[in-house]
Amino acid sequence: MPPVVPLIAVAPAGLDLAVAAEIRALGGGVGHTKVLRGGRVAFDGPPDAVLRANLQLSMAERVLLPVGSGRARGFDQLLALAAEVPWERYVAPGMQVKSVVRSRGCRLHHTGAVADVITRAVQSRGLLLPRGDGAGKVTIDARGTGDEWTLCVDSTGPGLARRGYRKATAKAPLPEHLAAAILHLAGWEADVPLLDPACGAGTLAIEAARRAQGRAPGLDRGFAFERWPDHDATRWAALREAARERLDPDAGGLSLQACDRRRGAVEAARSNSERAGTAAVLKISRRTIERTPPEPGPGLVVFNPPYGQRTDPVDLAGWRRALDEARPDWDVVFVAPKAVAEGFGVQPRPLGKLSVGGVRVAVWRRQG
Repeated sequence: MPPVVPLIAVAPAGLDLAVAAEIRALGGGVGHTKVLRGGRVAFDGPPDAVLRANLQLSMAERVLLPVGSGRARGFDQLLALAAEVPWERYVAPGMQVKSVVRSRGCRLHHTGAVADVITRAVQSRGLLLPRGDGAGKVTIDARGTGDEWTLCVDSTGPGLARRGYRKATAKAPLPEHLAAAILHLAGWEADVPLLDPACGAGTLAIEAARRAQGRAPGLDRGFAFERWPDHDATRWAALREAARERLDPDAGGLSLQACDRRRGAVEAARSNSERAGTAAVLKISRRTIERTPPEPGPGLVVFNPPYGQRTDPVDLAGWRRALDEARPDWDVVFVAPKAVAEGFGVQPRPLGKLSVGGVRVAVWRRQG
């Protein structure tokens, strides 16, 4: 029976339960989720769970591998704890080590000093670390609460939001993992037609198109774990190949559309869609919501409108009238602060809450 590996997924604010549900849906022995403080979700699985979580999770920010834990009230105790970790499994000679330290209610509250102790512990395993740029970087996450410390290795590298396709941006871009979360909160199924009438750089519509294609979120990028000395490259190659075989490039002929009135936004969205592999299934056009051709339902209109805190505001009441004419039978879900959303006529409670670009917003459904 294969060993069980403990892992931690870092979730965006307000999305820990959604991330936990997505983890359980991975299958293959991955599960036993537990929501922790600070938007973290603990789970476990077989040795390849860290690979599958990075490949498949669409809403999480990163995946951490716990490698050591214990009580430390002084630096000597912390050094002894950290020195027990088999760092040679995750750090190759010549690699840089960066420690991200958080301390709450601990005697060891100087984060810089804690980071230095962890570096010394890594060096105590016979690993010579460079002073400048090295062959790569390993990030160690050290979290202390009430003198209890947990050390984790970051298996992801650049956050999971970075799918690798969004290089062109428009005003107030929406991160990929939050776009995936909005689709999740909206209850969108990948066989339902979709329109984003304020697409900006296209992230919402592209994430929908990739989901309709069955494209794994992490399929087109690299990860930190690929540089670990004990990385199972054979298993990783097999998982990626299996993910490619599940792809449906035509998305089953589903109607997926996005538009924006700004030329620059449309150009950015089309460029990103090409890189994302969705250009063949996602129709992106330059037009206003008033000129969106009617289409019978059912379907979903989903968008992140400019609401005045990061861009120039729009008349949401006017948008509602236009959508009622163009898509009378379609469900409408959008992102906005509560004060702005009320002008659209929404249901009393939001579908969920997010932080986008430092602005607290909610995901709202139009009142029927």
